[in-house]
Amino acid sequence: MLLTALECLLTEGRVELYIGVVGQTGPEIRIQRLFRDRYIGVVRNRPPLSGDHITLRKYADAEHIGVSRRGSLESPVDREIESRGYRSRLVAIVASFGEAMNIVLASDLVAAVSSVLAGVENEDVHFFPLPVSTDVITVAHMWHLRLKADRAHLWLR
Repeated sequence: MLLTALECLLTEGRVELYIGVVGQTGPEIRIQRLFRDRYIGVVRNRPPLSGDHITLRKYADAEHIGVSRRGSLESPVDREIESRGYRSRLVAIVASFGEAMNIVLASDLVAAVSSVLAGVENEDVHFFPLPVSTDVITVAHMWHLRLKADRAHLWLR
């Protein structure tokens, strides 16, 4: 079985706990779901995307930041946009929602992020419902089996 970069980091002990959107893993990696969430859009709080209603055309025409720790060029949001005859204009890919938020704050780019981030009060950004619906995302934490009984790690988990 081919290990992902994250699985290698966990297996080698270079990362002890990963928190984020996770997929399938090998038998030595443990996963515990923390919560389910959905994607929302975020843009710096200024026109044209900071208005009350973001249309599919406006959203697709904007320049986007993709979020993928594997470097994927297409997200579930992008696939849904394409199924409706539009295409996102991806200009950057980052590994986390936090990185995407930092870039949004310093640019005119738009991103689809976890709705949990909408709870972070910041008048410089505008969160909005996406003009397409996507499946629920699962946020979990992962660790290597060797840490199963580690007392400090148990406490942290």
